[in-house]
Amino acid sequence: METDNDKTSESFGFRQEIISSLLQRRFQYQTKLRDDGLKAVTEYLRIITKEAIERAVEEAHKDSCDAVQLRHIEKVVPEWLLDH
Repeated sequence: METDNDKTSESFGFRQEIISSLLQRRFQYQTKLRDDGLKAVTEYLRIITKEAIERAVEEAHKDSCDAVQLRHIEKVVPEWLLDH
């Protein structure tokens, strides 16, 4: 049985054009990234962002909150950063 959360996680992602633009702005020199590399970077960002959101949601549930607040994100970010 598919829940609303499953549908949301399936449609969550980043547009490759945006990731490519951000990467090009970050590097000092012109750096080219092949399509398969760009897909891998985009997928990696999707996965780690989804994990951060899930951790913040779990923290909100522990606090008996209906919505994620900044304090929940602030609480999970240090461990999340160490994991990645």
